[in-house]
Amino acid sequence: MPDLVAEVRSGEYEAECRQQCAYNLPCMVAFAGGSTSYRTSLHSTVSSLLTDPSHQVRITVAAAFHQLCTLVGAEVGLLKEGLLQLLRSESLEVLAALIPNLPNIITTMHRHNAIAPQSPRGELLEVVGALKQGEETVSVTSMWRVHAECLTQAAALAPCLPPDMLFSQLVPLMVIRMQTARPIPCRLAAARTLLVYLHHMTSTEHREHICNTLVSEFCDGNSCHKRMLFLNIATMILEMFSKLFFKTYFFRPLLSLHNDRVPNIRLKLVMLLPQMKATLSLPEDKTRLQELETVVGSLLVSEVDRDVSAAVSTTITLLDKIEVCESQRGSPEGESAGQETEDERKEKQEQRILGDTKADEKKSPGGVNKFLPCGVTTEGGRNEGDALGERRSGSRSSSRRSSGVNRLPPYLERRRSNSHAPKQPPDEHTILRHGVFSFNPFQPSEPPFTPGSEDITLRGIAAWHCELPLNVPSQSPLHHVLTGDIHIEM
Repeated sequence: MPDLVAEVRSGEYEAECRQQCAYNLPCMVAFAGGSTSYRTSLHSTVSSLLTDPSHQVRITVAAAFHQLCTLVGAEVGLLKEGLLQLLRSESLEVLAALIPNLPNIITTMHRHNAIAPQSPRGELLEVVGALKQGEETVSVTSMWRVHAECLTQAAALAPCLPPDMLFSQLVPLMVIRMQTARPIPCRLAAARTLLVYLHHMTSTEHREHICNTLVSEFCDGNSCHKRMLFLNIATMILEMFSKLFFKTYFFRPLLSLHNDRVPNIRLKLVMLLPQMKATLSLPEDKTRLQELETVVGSLLVSEVDRDVSAAVSTTITLLDKIEVCESQRGSPEGESAGQETEDERKEKQEQRILGDTKADEKKSPGGVNKFLPCGVTTEGGRNEGDALGERRSGSRSSSRRSSGVNRLPPYLERRRSNSHAPKQPPDEHTILRHGVFSFNPFQPSEPPFTPGSEDITLRGIAAWHCELPLNVPSQSPLHHVLTGDIHIEM
């Protein structure tokens, strides 16, 4: 194009012609034979258009860059320098045209080993530096949608870089954006990308460091926005990681937010409780199940916010429908078959990434869990004081709402499963001794069910004459949860 290049003709008409050439560039590459003739025929033209002084030309090339990478095939390595130039551009329009297609570009280059973990470290650092420069350019503007898109698409680099480079170069950037970005979509995008990087960590120490950072900086953060972000992160973890990973690092820190002084935090936690209970299985999670029930009991007796109380009532109904069954790996039944199979696949993939050669080996109840920090074992031999993310009273923020978790009497606790149900119902002396119910034969409360011709057991009779301490209506779902095993058997 000697008659159109900017060095010869720099007028507006010539710039418009070059823009049209850039628009039709993918078609010309396909017409010329793609990778077979790109190096000799069209590479110089593409390089000229990538550095064109007209930003409209560069915007057009950036919008079609992913198509060029696909068409040139094995010669995509020639376009890596052009990608770096576009990422370093100071034009927001160029970055806005390039960023949405960044995963396709990086995936194509990774497929042809143009960007791969075994590539020279200097070349990989150039790619990371260019991406960070483009992200920095967008972050200081008001184009928060482009910034959120950039943070989201940065996850495409996870399989292309060594884990240590991800940990040292990109993980700190995502943590900073989670703390400093003002738009919520940008913080959520940075959090999801951080979890993608976490999934690709091959070192247990790196995984523990990232999880510990999430707990200390966000779950224990002094800002309600950080704690709300941690709750959203927990939802993402439930989607992206296995149940074992979630229970190991985030189950107990999440439960500790039940006494947060901000009602919206408690409301969000209450809405997550059914998903948390669905991750449990007996007998290895018996302790966690008891802790979850203790939190529910604490919310029942201490919650003062109207919206949170209503959410607790609704959540209790959902919790009642979730049956914590015995762990039966490899033979799932019923509607949970697909979920169990998917969870096992996630767990094996996580173990495979960590380099575990015995991914299929079942861990013993008191054995060492590969996901746990050093010195911490599973439920049978777990050191409660050393568990990662365990909340200690000395480290809690002074602004938190102080309401301790009072353990309910044993006869009020929910049944874990059919095999863990109590053998006998509590007698009248046990009820009066614990002081939770007050027996008044002269003013019986409204029975929760209308007795018919069916056989009514002692539990049902006791439930009719037991008065709840919080003036809870007999028809409320809270009534049935507080009564626990005191119910009517038809």
